[in-house]
Amino acid sequence: MSDAEFNYKIASPTIRDTAVSLVQKYDELKHLDPDNILFVVNFSTRDKKKRLAKTSRVPVKWQEILYQKGSCSYWYMVEFFARTVNDLSAPQVTALMYRELRKIDPSVEICEPDTVDWYDLISCLGKSWADPTRSCIDLLAEDTPKTIFTGRRPVSDD
Repeated sequence: MSDAEFNYKIASPTIRDTAVSLVQKYDELKHLDPDNILFVVNFSTRDKKKRLAKTSRVPVKWQEILYQKGSCSYWYMVEFFARTVNDLSAPQVTALMYRELRKIDPSVEICEPDTVDWYDLISCLGKSWADPTRSCIDLLAEDTPKTIFTGRRPVSDD
């Protein structure tokens, strides 16, 4: 099945594995269960914005329908826009996953970032962390401390 057959496709297990690894590593994500998050890739070209991803709650109607079809109970959906995400490196996709998971608050609400993006994400990775021409710290690398966002030091964006 080629990606062009559908406008939306359930993301590969690698995406879920990245979410699991981030939740295990970063305390601020410990309240999440990646098994309750539906990861989707959007191949549609209708979106004119240069968005990378969108996190939302799965409507109750669809939670029930998916459950009846034998799926897990999905409470949230993280939608990646293929048109923009395909150009990112693996560390940038990991940072994007971290950003989107941060939007799911422990109170089960979807929160928007405190600035244009999460302040601590920008201060650690730089404001151009998602620019495909730039490099990005791998948040899952062993040498990246799990306290990177609490004991942050700014990264310059030359």
